[in-house]
Amino acid sequence: TRGANRMLDFLLPTPRAAGQVTIDSDIGWQGVGLAYGQKTRAGVTVTNDIALTYAAVLCATRIIAEGIGGLPLPLYKRASQNEREVATDVPVANLLKFAPNPLMTATPFRESRTAHQVNWDGGGFAEIEFYAGTEQVRYLWPIHPGRVQRARDPKYTYEIRNDDGSYVSLYAYEMLHIPGIFPDDGIWSKGTISYGRETIGGAIGVDRASYAFLGSGGQPKGILTSQSMGGMDKRAVRESFRKEWESVHANPELNVPTIAILGGNDKYTPLDMLGSEANQIIQSRLVNKTDIATLYAIPAYKIPG
Repeated sequence: TRGANRMLDFLLPTPRAAGQVTIDSDIGWQGVGLAYGQKTRAGVTVTNDIALTYAAVLCATRIIAEGIGGLPLPLYKRASQNEREVATDVPVANLLKFAPNPLMTATPFRESRTAHQVNWDGGGFAEIEFYAGTEQVRYLWPIHPGRVQRARDPKYTYEIRNDDGSYVSLYAYEMLHIPGIFPDDGIWSKGTISYGRETIGGAIGVDRASYAFLGSGGQPKGILTSQSMGGMDKRAVRESFRKEWESVHANPELNVPTIAILGGNDKYTPLDMLGSEANQIIQSRLVNKTDIATLYAIPAYKIPG
């Protein structure tokens, strides 16, 4: 087992070089599914980290993780054949209730294991450290699921990747493993982000398109057509006229287009963003929010915005 000084290392899914490990299972190493991201039909590459930059995904994850993290987690023992009672005298009860290890309290431990269980391939993981030579649990150390895969050695159940490329194999009793949804064999599962990759990619694509539209000034404020100056067919002439126009009419603090210049007639036509286009963006974002809530099986009204 690891010492406390290595816990933070195991929380981070460090990148691995392509071809470094041969993977037989599609679960693990943040695994074949989302290790380097997969491009969706919307043209957006989705990884777990990218998905969590989308507000609805982050919000849904927080709702579930913080909800579970705040629940009481009593440990029970059998008092008689048909009765049970809270086990306050069992050391592991304090690990679950107060602090699983010297570096963290129970709430962030449970929240992070839940977030991994919900989103990451494999589920939520924590190594169980025992007192030397005993079966008494000493600490629980969280491990990022991107570091865990099914062990290739049949004597073990789990294989953990270290920063230096080496591996640590663990037996099943040495690992607290909380599977995610639909584990095919009851143990290994894929995360919500893997299952909902296309939906999340589409939602992120809509957001990016709307932000790009606004960031570029959307569309020109107007169109200028002119027969003067040789019809303005030459690029240099058009650029010169544009600079003069914008020096008089544009806001110098906003780097956005104000006019489109065409040759033809001396005419300026102002343009406004059509209400229907704005409504389409708003409606698309509302639908995307509902879709994300559906992925996480929570009511849409819980995701604001």
